[in-house]
Formats: sequence, C-alpha cells, structure tokens
Amino acid sequence: MLSFIDVIPARSSIRPGDSLNILGGAANPGPALETDLTVWGNTGNGWIPLISEPFRIEEGEHKHLYFTLTPEILYARLWADGPEEFDLIIRDTMPGPEESGVLIFLSP
Repeated sequence: MLSFIDVIPARSSIRPGDSLNILGGAANPGPALETDLTVWGNTGNGWIPLISEPFRIEEGEHKHLYFTLTPEILYARLWADGPEEFDLIIRDTMPGPEESGVLIFLSP
C-alpha cells in the first residue's frame, strides 16, 4: 500500500486564469506497481477528482509526483461554484471525508 507525502503547491493562493503547479510524493513499501494517482479537490462538498496521471513506482521507491492544474481544470471543477478556498490532496483512491488536504485560496 502506498503512503503519501504532503501536497506542496507552488503558491497558497491563485487567481482565476492561473495555473497551479503541485509537488507531492508517494512511498511504496511493497512490490512495484503501476497506478493512476489523482489530485483531488474539496470545496467543502466532498472530494472531486481534478487530474489523474499514471505512475510506475518501484519497490521501496519514494517517487516525486508533479502535476499542473490548468485554469480549465480548476474552472470546470471548482470555480464554477465560486469557492474562496479549497483543499488539495493526492491519492490513488478517493480520500475519506475525514481527510484534509492543503488549503489553497482563490483571489479575486
């Protein structure tokens, strides 16, 4: 089972029309695997998948994960609701309702 390291966004606030680069990490204590890893966003109404990418993670490997959330992704998934903030988390399955991520603020 993978263990995930915190999401590290390039900045803690963004404006509509901005992209957001994200660094994360996953450690694999088990055998090598190929899986889709997803950046999930939560505006307070539950987790929404924002972007997924396939990764191969070798046995014992600590893998850096890089994602770019484009304005199209953020607008289509989050900004339509007009939130002022949202949480980000990286997982291979949907996060539970009790999980919290890194808070990002939307600036006007």
